[in-house]
Amino acid sequence: MIIKKIKIYLLIVKYLISKTNSYSSNLLLRRIIVEIYEYGNKDTLKYCLVVFLKRIANYFARKIKISLQIKSTNINILKVKQKNTVYEEHYSLSGQDLFVSYLIDNNSLKNHYVEVGAGWPIKINNTYLLEHTHKWHGLSIDFDQKMVEDFNKVRKNECLFMDATKIDYTELFISSLIPNEIDYLSLDIDPAYQTLLVLALMPFETYKFKIITFEHDSYRNGSLIKVVARLLLRKYGYLCVYKNVNAIGFGNYEDWWIHPEYISEISARDAVRRVKNLIN
Repeated sequence: MIIKKIKIYLLIVKYLISKTNSYSSNLLLRRIIVEIYEYGNKDTLKYCLVVFLKRIANYFARKIKISLQIKSTNINILKVKQKNTVYEEHYSLSGQDLFVSYLIDNNSLKNHYVEVGAGWPIKINNTYLLEHTHKWHGLSIDFDQKMVEDFNKVRKNECLFMDATKIDYTELFISSLIPNEIDYLSLDIDPAYQTLLVLALMPFETYKFKIITFEHDSYRNGSLIKVVARLLLRKYGYLCVYKNVNAIGFGNYEDWWIHPEYISEISARDAVRRVKNLIN
């Protein structure tokens, strides 16, 4: 396994010294992603255990956060009212939904999201606020049948039971009437090497995403997945405005990206600061 990992890093170096937008470099980047997928696939049992532990930690971290907010009532009523308002309007783990809503003009007739790795329909979900409060249209995907069934019982926008690593996303977007300019793409599959493969499957040549959140779980996977994801997204003109988002009970687990054609870097970094001040 160590030899395999060294081989992948050598391929990354080869990519970095090649002409970034050449046909051969594009093929090389795709090959690197396939190599990572195969490398990760050999460690599936370990990943499944970590995913289980992650969900348990997620649950307790959320409970602790709510408890701390309640206790703070006796200290500063005004502050608590502000925090409670934030809590009611924020459902994602680290404020991803707030970050998106700060940067996108909410027009229910035009706003669209794509969520790969939906998980629970409300709690720790990146799109519930966008759908419920701002009336966005959207499409979610998950490979846990029970979660998909639960999701579709309470959510207006559909969640599809599909293997996200085996989808033709161009066909899916066309059949689902998803526009070529998509406001938000949320990528969060366990294990993260599958998320990287899905990122590579996105039709970046014909579709643009104003905001992307990509979960790399580097706190348990190391740097390999996030390094390659960053190479791929920079290749298509995306800018990372928040690297290594950190969550209680985990560590550095996600990157937040914007497309500068639609969102200014100054606005995005200001939105990151606002989210940090509210969530932390």
